[in-house]
Amino acid sequence: MATPAELAFERTNLDEVQLAHLQRLLGTWGILADLSFSDLVLMAPVAAEEQHDATELVILGQMRPSNSATVVQHDLVGQTAGVADYPLAVETFHSGEVTRGEVVLDSGEGPVRLHCIPVRCEGTTVAVLARLSAGVGRRPGHL
Repeated sequence: MATPAELAFERTNLDEVQLAHLQRLLGTWGILADLSFSDLVLMAPVAAEEQHDATELVILGQMRPSNSATVVQHDLVGQTAGVADYPLAVETFHSGEVTRGEVVLDSGEGPVRLHCIPVRCEGTTVAVLARLSAGVGRRPGHL
């Protein structure tokens, strides 16, 4: 499994300052997952020369809460997400504005709530932090 830094170096155009900013976030985001009772996913734009569509994001990190049930059953790190998979994340990256909605992660499963937050470094949006939590009608875990 590649580290977030290795993925960023291989698949994005993030500079050292931007990568250091994201690594600080990744180093402390366990508490964010626990406080929000949500899975967190960090996505950064794929380097332009590697993209197949208008905007694709590579998933650099994933954090599951330790105090509630996870909604993302499989490992997403290293996968590429585009408009078809995460339209709100792509919109957040381009607009720099917070977006909220729902997304279906697995066919046959219900939707999960998606809250996308832009991650800025020196005034520029460099990544998107996606918060995934139990959707309407889903029952949270015992914790």
